[in-house]
Amino acid sequence: MTIRRHGLRTGQKTGIAKKRNTAISPAMKAAQWKPGQSGNPSGRPHKTPFTAALLRIVEKKIANDPGGRVLLDGIAQQLVAKASKGDLASIRELADRIEGTPPRSITLGGEGGGAIPFVNVSPAENEKRIMELLAKAGGAGDSDSAD
Repeated sequence: MTIRRHGLRTGQKTGIAKKRNTAISPAMKAAQWKPGQSGNPSGRPHKTPFTAALLRIVEKKIANDPGGRVLLDGIAQQLVAKASKGDLASIRELADRIEGTPPRSITLGGEGGGAIPFVNVSPAENEKRIMELLAKAGGAGDSDSAD
């Protein structure tokens, strides 16, 4: 014998969806993210176990040092000493640390930093422009002169 609930067999669906309460309280509405707002503005925290280990080591005092310097001071002293003897890698490292690393990228853009305009030209116009640029640059560029 099958047990019936509300005129249906067990496990049979009614086809009627239950209505959810979708009303949001004012407090919940105020706490919602605004469009374009991140739920995690700081991002995932960086884990730096290697950096932490290095810092622990270089902050230790140098044994038997009369000035009471830490290891990092000794490393900096060695870097300056090597740079003063002309070691290019040490000079470069000092310059980067003191003045900052020079920019390594070039940003291309059109007038005022906008988009670069694309002009569709015929092959003849393109050839003419190339010849103009070569002449301006001092290159021979005259392909007909070899005939």
